[in-house]
Amino acid sequence: ATRKTRISLFGLLSIPTGDEDADGGRFGATIPLGSGSFNFTPGIAFTTVKEYLEAPLTIHSNISYRITNDEVVPDELRCDLEISYQFSPDINSFMELNYRWRNS
Repeated sequence: ATRKTRISLFGLLSIPTGDEDADGGRFGATIPLGSGSFNFTPGIAFTTVKEYLEAPLTIHSNISYRITNDEVVPDELRCDLEISYQFSPDINSFMELNYRWRNS
């Protein structure tokens, strides 16, 4: 049987890709190479699909909290909600609501 409702736990890990304060060496240009900070984002996501007027109505939401070492970017709480409805095989419409709070 196919399940039309899913709950997922996720965790994202970002590691430093470089140093924003690095210079361009002998050319003297500033080259941003990354944030230089670690961050970890645990979260939970919920997706469900319902049949509405013979077309799929998809509701997806997630909430996550990004934990950083506060060097460049502060911690952040993020909540997302998306509703998608297929009016025809060629047209998919969606509405998305996002909320973000930064500890700054």
